[in-house]
Amino acid sequence: MKKIIFIPLFLGSISAGLSAMTFVYYPHIWTGLSFLGGALVCAYWAVRIVKINGFLLSTLSEGEMTLYSCDGSEIIADAWETFKGYIDPDFRHATVGRQPNPTPDTQVGIYQTNEYVASKKIFDALPCDPHGHYLSQQQIRDFCLRFPDRLQGGGLLNLFMFKEGKDFFVAGVRVESDGLRVFKKRLNDSYKWEGGVYVFAPVRKWSFF
Repeated sequence: MKKIIFIPLFLGSISAGLSAMTFVYYPHIWTGLSFLGGALVCAYWAVRIVKINGFLLSTLSEGEMTLYSCDGSEIIADAWETFKGYIDPDFRHATVGRQPNPTPDTQVGIYQTNEYVASKKIFDALPCDPHGHYLSQQQIRDFCLRFPDRLQGGGLLNLFMFKEGKDFFVAGVRVESDGLRVFKKRLNDSYKWEGGVYVFAPVRKWSFF
């Protein structure tokens, strides 16, 4: 994820440096190089847009569902009323010393994978700040409780990213006959998900930071 932020910052730094040098030594071409640097940054984000609307993900919904603000004290390990079918025991392992993560009202978008792809690449392809792709565990529980009809069945997974300390994980929710089942996987490039899974993430404004 750091590379996603580094690239536009790097290009922006080059643009700023060239602008300063040309303004001092070559003022007659300062404007042209400034526009060139800006165009490079814009081109990078244009590629990001193509990625989500192209081969990695398809947009199904953007911001139609809103999760209300919460104090973040609820955790998936205790949410048996929501996930009646199964809760991965790994959710319990990270509860020691955990601090609540309060969140404001949050709009949630739905995306769908178009191919067999690693979870990290899925969330890297989302069209917003990579640090804003995750929900709290309480928000994931609240979404499944309030919007169960937006979860897909048929044996396919519904993915949510969440954070524990400095590490990122994916909660995979499956709709089964005995209720919702939730699994936990670390966010990385090694574990891959099949095409057709739903991805849920906050809808936020574009940002370089």
